[in-house]
Amino acid sequence: MTNTVIHMTHLVDRDLINRLFSRFANKYGKLWTTRLGEGGDWAGCADDWLEELSKFSLEQVRAAVNKALAIYRDFPPTQGQLIDLCLAESGVPDVNQLINLMVQRVFNHPLVKMVYDKIGSWALTNGKETEIQSKAKAAYSECVAEFTIDPQTCWQKLTDYNAKP
Repeated sequence: MTNTVIHMTHLVDRDLINRLFSRFANKYGKLWTTRLGEGGDWAGCADDWLEELSKFSLEQVRAAVNKALAIYRDFPPTQGQLIDLCLAESGVPDVNQLINLMVQRVFNHPLVKMVYDKIGSWALTNGKETEIQSKAKAAYSECVAEFTIDPQTCWQKLTDYNAKP
């Protein structure tokens, strides 16, 4: 009887990115393989994707990739599109969900409170729907960037806020 060791990764690592790139190459062909142009820096591209996707769990990335393959049937997703799917898989509300939560004053995710603080309660109460959407979209990207850089601090601020009477 021999013992066989099977390496199973539970992290987003270089091997996962290489498999992802290979899968995209198989599915999308030249639309993927020519994306960087002739002589493109695929190693640098893989480094960038690894850095961005390693912020998420393996399960979140896998689910996002599966959704991307279903949504983007005719062309490969951009890194930003895949990150947006990973954010959704990790529980980050999209702009429309966020607006609904802000209007209801349900602060169950740091982004809801962060965007709410930027927009202000007056605008939410008195603004027109198009104005609220415009302001929320403008603040959303900045708040998502802040959240992804330091989620622990953002969650702590929300916990502290919700703990106040």
